[in-house]
Amino acid sequence: METVFGSMIRLDVDLNGDNPLETNPAEPNGRYEIPSDNPRVNLTGLDELYAWGLRNTWKFSFDAQGRIRAADVGGTCMRK
Repeated sequence: METVFGSMIRLDVDLNGDNPLETNPAEPNGRYEIPSDNPRVNLTGLDELYAWGLRNTWKFSFDAQGRIRAADVGGTCMRK
């Protein structure tokens, strides 16, 4: 996975060291870090990817447990 199209990325822009997820020593371009628990870390492709295969996500939020909830639109539902 070499593209961010159709994906949600997860970055850590808190570079001062007080974020417990900052364990990835690689800082691409020196502007952000990649959380070490991203699902594609150490796999072929972009480590920044958190979710992929999304079609047309237009809104997302977090629920009370901290899980991401995303809304997707588009497509046609054909009923006969």
